[in-house]
Amino acid sequence: MSDLTSLGFDVDRLREVDAAGRGAATLGRVIRVDRGMATLETVEGPLRVDNVADPFLVVGDFAAISDGATYRFERRTELVRRSGYRRDERQVMAANVDVIVVVRALDTQLSVKRLATLVVIAHDSRAVPLVVLTKSDVATDLDATIAEARDGLPGVEVLSVSATTGEGLETLKARLLGKTVVLLGESGAGKSTLTNVLLGEEHLATTEVRRDGQGRHTTTHRELVTLPHGGAIIDTPGIREAAAIGEGEGVELAFADLTELEATCRFSDCTHRSTPGCALAAGVQSGELDANYVARYLQELDERAAFAERLEQRERLAKRGRRR
Repeated sequence: MSDLTSLGFDVDRLREVDAAGRGAATLGRVIRVDRGMATLETVEGPLRVDNVADPFLVVGDFAAISDGATYRFERRTELVRRSGYRRDERQVMAANVDVIVVVRALDTQLSVKRLATLVVIAHDSRAVPLVVLTKSDVATDLDATIAEARDGLPGVEVLSVSATTGEGLETLKARLLGKTVVLLGESGAGKSTLTNVLLGEEHLATTEVRRDGQGRHTTTHRELVTLPHGGAIIDTPGIREAAAIGEGEGVELAFADLTELEATCRFSDCTHRSTPGCALAAGVQSGELDANYVARYLQELDERAAFAERLEQRERLAKRGRRR
């Protein structure tokens, strides 16, 4: 049993409850969605409700139940992604998240490009991204790896932790105090292990990483669990084909320094490749900008443009079909 505060009902959220006239309803927060049902944690205990019709609930949603009807409160943030590069469906993974922890294990080679993609998704959600590098005890050159991540992700906080030695865990706990947090990363990154450490108990099952370095999908559903010292954490299934939906300002926020610099390009429609007077190309040539960092930015722009073009083409085909 929980009180409304531990579930994340802050002063502004309670004012929203009063404004909507839902004070007499059963208030709760979605902690799990599976099999066409949503589980809400309420002050009276867990409550299962149908989740097959509008409003569709996701983990993290705040809701009110009255006379069998469900009312979903406005989402402050939405963690949204495409289902994969070959499919463009909009998938809401979690709602009302304060901090998105991008998790990456250091027992495999660091991919800043991969981290950047997940940071873009975090920015698109309007939550704060935080990169956490797990398994720091097995890193060959921890300082250099952290520096590489920070250099490739300007403006994003990067922490390293070890569930084995305890290094960095107290700093992480303090950083997440009172926040609703999502752990985002590939299978095998250590999300379930990290969740158990933060909770102080074996709440989620864990498995070893396969010999080929690929993680096993330990978590098969999304679940919100309250943290013992305040806040909540959401564990998500591993993401092998994460791709930003491209509907927010994630790319601009993740590469804020480059978006500011490109305003000084000679031409407003500069492609940043072979266009004369390109500020980004000049920065790479002078050594002030890292070529790989600029390449990641351009790739994110290309993927977002391609996604927008596919959606536009799909809409044109749909309109043609309706006219016929």
